[in-house]
Amino acid sequence: MELHERLAATGEAARLPHDPFAELKNRVHLGLIEDLGRQIFGAAVDEDLIKARITAEIHARLEQEPGLSKDDRERLVGELRDDV
Repeated sequence: MELHERLAATGEAARLPHDPFAELKNRVHLGLIEDLGRQIFGAAVDEDLIKARITAEIHARLEQEPGLSKDDRERLVGELRDDV
């Protein structure tokens, strides 16, 4: 069971403060893992190639999010890339 599922089941998520950046990061992160997980965690992976692919995918997903400033977008790209 994923962390967000455990928090929802215990009601803990309702007590956490509303953070739109955290929600966006979580949504993009889960989508990346779902879509790229096998490639990211493959046995024979070129680390530089995977980092470039992840960064490009994050940029593409964040371009779909309205209302993000360039600074916020770049901060989120860095944080998400580091998380993944």
